[in-house]
Amino acid sequence: SSVTVGEYLADWLVGQRQQFKATTWAFYRTVVERIDAKIGSLPLQGLRPSHIEFYQPGGQAALRTSPTVAVMRHPHSQVQ
Repeated sequence: SSVTVGEYLADWLVGQRQQFKATTWAFYRTVVERIDAKIGSLPLQGLRPSHIEFYQPGGQAALRTSPTVAVMRHPHSQVQ
């Protein structure tokens, strides 16, 4: 597949709109925008852990158990 990380995340985000409160969805939108700016053009199948850096507001590294990390660590589990 020639889907990029950015395309996948954009589709995922739209699909999650009804799943989250508005403030939570806005947070995820910000996270997606930041990820897209850094690695959005990469082919999804070429995504490796080494491509990803996770940050929370304030510059703290995100815990690996956060929902955002889980989605990004296992993107193939979300692809349909």
